[in-house]
Amino acid sequence: AVSESTRIEAIAALGLDPARIHVVPHGVGPVFSSRPKLRDARTAEALGLDEPFVLWVGSLRSHDPRKGLDTLVEAVQRLPGGGPLLALAGALGPEADRLATEAWRRQVRMVLCGAVDDDDLASLYRQAAAVVLPSTHEGFGLTALEAMACGAPLVATTVGNLPQLTLDVAMLVPPRDPGALSDAIEMVLTEPVRAARMRHAGIDRAGGYTWEQTAGLTADVYEEVAQRSGSGRR
Repeated sequence: AVSESTRIEAIAALGLDPARIHVVPHGVGPVFSSRPKLRDARTAEALGLDEPFVLWVGSLRSHDPRKGLDTLVEAVQRLPGGGPLLALAGALGPEADRLATEAWRRQVRMVLCGAVDDDDLASLYRQAAAVVLPSTHEGFGLTALEAMACGAPLVATTVGNLPQLTLDVAMLVPPRDPGALSDAIEMVLTEPVRAARMRHAGIDRAGGYTWEQTAGLTADVYEEVAQRSGSGRR
């Protein structure tokens, strides 16, 4: 399981033996780094992000209520002056069209970035004024980890693995609460000292998660299973 919260859910839902479920967290690759690159500003500008923006990352092919995107759009609408640009990065589809209509209805300025490769995504993380994860459920929270690794201030919800993953790095709010989400985003945007502390704390926190560690822990589980199987044959 990718997190302790996922482990607990799997045991409860599937009736699994707790002793046989191991936690092996995801990692983050070296491309997701806080070190600025010349391409960063050009990447944002090419997508029409030439002013401070709030970033969300994930697939926009089909509607998934767990992503909390309607809550995010309403939260941005509540910000003074209609809020900053809201950038959504991910593969496009009917959900992107629906959200564009909702943003227009609420007079929220939205940029649909489409699918981007990891290099461009890392640039967007580094350029973002804040990364927001308004989910109602997260088994792990890879977006949160990537954002922290890139030094982006993170606003997320108190669901699933997010509190354990972010610890005291992110600003955490209840899910489905646009008012609380809006307040948290505004704090990050208007308090540069707080935002700078979040950036540095996120980099440190993400440093403990690597794909090498994930591979090593996975190998340990395979080795344990092999040893048990061998003992059974004897």
